[in-house]
Amino acid sequence: MFLETRYFSNDVVHHIEIGKDYPQTIVNHKNSRDYVMDKFKQF
Repeated sequence: MFLETRYFSNDVVHHIEIGKDYPQTIVNHKNSRDYVMDKFKQF
C-alpha cells in the first residue's frame, strides 16, 4: 500500500510539473477534445 501511495504521489507531482512547463499545450488539447466531442454530438 505504501508503494502504491508513493507512486500515486509521484504521478500527481509529475502531472503538476507538466502543467507548469506546458500549460498552453494542455489547454489546446482540452479545446481540441471538446471540439471533436461537439462535432460528434451533431450526428
